[in-house]
Amino acid sequence: MMSHITDIKVYGDFIFIHDRDGTMTITVFDTQGNFIDQLNRVGRGPGEYLDIEAFAFDIENENLVIYSRTSKEFHIYTFPGLDFLQTLQKGKYVINFEIFDEDNWVVMCDEESEYKYHGIERWDAHLADRPVGKVVSRFPMSVEMSLSNTMRWSNKNLFYANPHELTTVFQYENESLTPIMSIDFGKNKIPSEMWNTSYVEEFEEMLENGSPKSFWPHNLIINDSTLSFWYFYGGYENEYFAICNRNTGDCEVISELKLEGGKGRLPAPISIAGDHYISLLYTELLDPDEVSIDEELQKAYHESLPASSPILVFFNMNQMQK
Repeated sequence: MMSHITDIKVYGDFIFIHDRDGTMTITVFDTQGNFIDQLNRVGRGPGEYLDIEAFAFDIENENLVIYSRTSKEFHIYTFPGLDFLQTLQKGKYVINFEIFDEDNWVVMCDEESEYKYHGIERWDAHLADRPVGKVVSRFPMSVEMSLSNTMRWSNKNLFYANPHELTTVFQYENESLTPIMSIDFGKNKIPSEMWNTSYVEEFEEMLENGSPKSFWPHNLIINDSTLSFWYFYGGYENEYFAICNRNTGDCEVISELKLEGGKGRLPAPISIAGDHYISLLYTELLDPDEVSIDEELQKAYHESLPASSPILVFFNMNQMQK
């Protein structure tokens, strides 16, 4: 059904699982874990695609929209049923996007336009890009390092964390992006000219040299008093959890998390759903003793063993232990 889970998005009662590099599909379950449908139309014919780089759910029209980076096209399908509706041409590279309504698409672009910027754009119904006050224009590498899960719905609001030495968290409201908080990674001392480079490899090489650096806050959950997120320190293999007080700006960093009563380290989440994080647990890496703490987790573990399929675990901060 799927070989590699790239991204997960939760809209209302439905979980959309994206396999970008394996089967190139979107598989849909409800929040009780029941299979709903799968978009699997790789090809070159009408309604088919060569890849799925990003996707979003149009709640107003109940349509699934995918973006093919190879052809720079959007394909729209009904939901449920996934019948093909139309293809929208847009000759621009896109990392991620979300749909508020027909006249309000928020699109993360990583290609210089005629205005010479990278950043967040707002598109109308006809996909004519209309920048929000020159968009949220950013250095090329700031956008390249954004990837998909730096823009996420949290408690019915859309937020974007722009990676930089001073990471700014924006909230999308009133057709614009408003800064609500900054996370100070300035001690990294990343040369400002590096953020202007167009080559990810060059930037990553710079990160690997010298002292370790913190970067890329992602999977943000925001409420009235706190902002929590994961970030990398010194490399993509080291992910840490941070909880920031929105009033004081103080951050508590936690290097390792476990489920309450558990023994094994909890993997960094692949996504969020409301005030919950979503992690993938792989059965072949689990110790049976680690899952015995929870009856539901133990059941999922034994059901997943025959096919070595991963388990999705939804958890919040109240269910973690340091």
